[in-house]
Amino acid sequence: MEFEIKGNDFQFVEVLLHSGESFKSEPGAMLYMEDGIKMDTKFFDKQEGGFFSKLGHTLKRVITGESLAMTYYINTSDVCKKIAFSAEIPGKIISIEIGKEEFLFQPDAYLCSSPDVDIDIEVTRIKTGLFGGEGFILQKLTGKGIAFVNACGTIEKIELNNETIKVDTGSLVGFSKSIEYDIEIVKGLKNVLFSGEGITLTKLSGTGIVYIQSMPFKRFANKIYNAIAPKLTKTNGESSVDIFDSE
Repeated sequence: MEFEIKGNDFQFVEVLLHSGESFKSEPGAMLYMEDGIKMDTKFFDKQEGGFFSKLGHTLKRVITGESLAMTYYINTSDVCKKIAFSAEIPGKIISIEIGKEEFLFQPDAYLCSSPDVDIDIEVTRIKTGLFGGEGFILQKLTGKGIAFVNACGTIEKIELNNETIKVDTGSLVGFSKSIEYDIEIVKGLKNVLFSGEGITLTKLSGTGIVYIQSMPFKRFANKIYNAIAPKLTKTNGESSVDIFDSE
């Protein structure tokens, strides 16, 4: 599979499909495609098993924040064709080879992949679900092929070799399933109240790969809201926002 990730802060990935090759994505992720590529939207992404098995797999995908359907793109021409996919948030797109090991990602991280990559769920422990910043459900990418995930800000790849790293809660993008995922309570009342890190940190231990993001989307959204909120005004009983009003 040939591809190129383009752009800086608002990236997209361009994939070269050979004749007969296909790719799939979340609905709405396609940026452009060349003539000769056929689109096919499927509600049952998983082909094996009976009706209820396929339905269960689809519902799992919805639980992780993905759409009910998946869109497939097949090159029906005799020559190579290009198709591109873009993310909905400002940040980076990274490629992940699925097959040798499985990966767990924050909900809504999946962008697109080769057709044999499956999206499943991983239920976290109660402690990590409550305080880990990612909730009780993580996306588990299984199968075989290449997948593209996106996150806000810059994505850093960290390789652990029987090591431990502590990450700001919410900054974790994903990690190898071989990595142990836990949370650690921040020690010291002053640290809890004034460090700005909250009461917990995400703790990752073992051997494998960890991906972190420099700007969690919730933090980014809060920055925008805090900048706009003071400009909220009431006009004739209706709320309006004037973000261009100069101070």
